[in-house]
Amino acid sequence: MEAETITFLSNRKRITIPICEIVRISVYKKGTVVYTMSGNLVSSKTIGEFKRELSDEECFYQSSRTHILNLNFVDRYDDKTIYLKNGTEIPMPVRAKTATQSRIISWQFYNKSVNC
Repeated sequence: MEAETITFLSNRKRITIPICEIVRISVYKKGTVVYTMSGNLVSSKTIGEFKRELSDEECFYQSSRTHILNLNFVDRYDDKTIYLKNGTEIPMPVRAKTATQSRIISWQFYNKSVNC
């Protein structure tokens, strides 16, 4: 089975990467930064465009206006921070804290070894 991919422009080059390699996506200026297991790519796509393209992938969750997380890379969280397995710390959203914590718990409980 071939891995699902996503395509976008980064530095005027068309980039195609496997969806499961995306760790997170965050807002950057008028576009986004796609953080992958092998590096970071700046894209002109908005976070909303990525959210629509990844809507069928249950492992992706938009925790705030500025972040989409791949729940497979979430290590743990506390009241103020989401800790990713690569050492990155994402601020816990204030307004959506309960929903975000519930989504992480649900994903970790039901999808321990599932990849996107």
